[in-house]
Amino acid sequence: MKLHKKKNLKKFLRRFTPALSSLIIGLGLTTFFRQLIAYLNYCLGRGAGTGWALSSEVAIAVSCIDSSEPTVFDVGGNKGDWAQEFRRKIAGGKLYIFEPQPTCQKEIRSRNIEGSELVCSAVGKEESELTLYSSNETDGSASLHERGDSFFDENEYQGQVVPVLSLDDFAAEKGIDFIDYIKFDIEGHELYALEGLKRLLSARKVKAFSFEFGSGNLNSRTHFRDFWNLLNKDYTISIMTPSGKLEEVDSYYEDLEFYRGVSNFVAQLRK
Repeated sequence: MKLHKKKNLKKFLRRFTPALSSLIIGLGLTTFFRQLIAYLNYCLGRGAGTGWALSSEVAIAVSCIDSSEPTVFDVGGNKGDWAQEFRRKIAGGKLYIFEPQPTCQKEIRSRNIEGSELVCSAVGKEESELTLYSSNETDGSASLHERGDSFFDENEYQGQVVPVLSLDDFAAEKGIDFIDYIKFDIEGHELYALEGLKRLLSARKVKAFSFEFGSGNLNSRTHFRDFWNLLNKDYTISIMTPSGKLEEVDSYYEDLEFYRGVSNFVAQLRK
């Protein structure tokens, strides 16, 4: 919210805020109000993206697809939960699941998800090899950046080198010239993955995709402003809310740099 542009509200707040602040602190209500603010943000989708409703995430993906034979990428497939739920909604087309963790790959294969292809690689800006940090063999918090965010400070992470590919190169190799939907869940590496998709993005060949933003971006030193600058020209950006509805982000403001937990966003190609 661009509070500095709400002149009447600013005048009201400046008049009453000192007294209200004194009352809150004097009564020892600081913790209560911090929790209340966190909960209200959660209701608006800010920090609410940590596995709150897989079915709603898939439903939003399905609502963005108008083809009966779509090409869909699941980037950061983990054990295949999202991919399997998606297949229950849309049976046609081709689903590519990108996952670098060997034990997760075995889990995905065991599910025999129809019409899917497992790609045993991480996704980034360019073809390379990078260290993946994970705390167990099927870790959903595994990241190509060392985790320093407090939510995971009790976990012990070990590194393993994994292959990395760019989606532009992968699509060219497979002869894919249009992608209907991409789900990104790669713990702070999303911007790098989008940098490796610039060719298709600039050609308007990706209809829609979801991405996370939150504490993982502290580790990758990326900001929501980076996503906004990259995408705003060709895409509308909306935040997923716990209601299952999308709330469009109509302009950039610094309070979008929200690092508590993770927020899920959807980018849809402008018409």
